[in-house]
Amino acid sequence: MDELPLEAPQDDPETQAEKRQRALAVQRAVLQLPEASRAVLILREYEGLSYQEIAEALNIPLGTVMSRLNYARSLLRQSLAAELEIV
Repeated sequence: MDELPLEAPQDDPETQAEKRQRALAVQRAVLQLPEASRAVLILREYEGLSYQEIAEALNIPLGTVMSRLNYARSLLRQSLAAELEIV
């Protein structure tokens, strides 16, 4: 029986640098979002709140949460498309 390694293989330095660069690009793009859109995106993607929880936390309608999240994702996609070569 073959044993599975307990640790994931380490990325080479070039891959690690690329990952850091991508993470910084995403962070910069998120910080450039309009405040209302940024708040919804952070609560959903980073904090893991449901749409309903976001609506309650921000005291806004559920439809507004969905609209702002869609808008934020669209802006991020546009902002990062060229830099990260996203299609």
